[in-house]
Amino acid sequence: MISTPLAANGEQIDAAKELLKKLQFTYTSESFENPVLQKHWRNIEALALDRDAPEEMTDYTRRA
Repeated sequence: MISTPLAANGEQIDAAKELLKKLQFTYTSESFENPVLQKHWRNIEALALDRDAPEEMTDYTRRA
């Protein structure tokens, strides 16, 4: 256990701010596919094309 609090110096604070700026992005809902809708449309496609099963899909909204 640390008995005395640690403080970051100005250089460390500036480096942390720059890191956070690089991690930020503008969110647009169109950038992400809705996995439920994608599954729905793949099922419809499989039915329309008389396939036994829909194509596999990767859900990028879940952790690997």
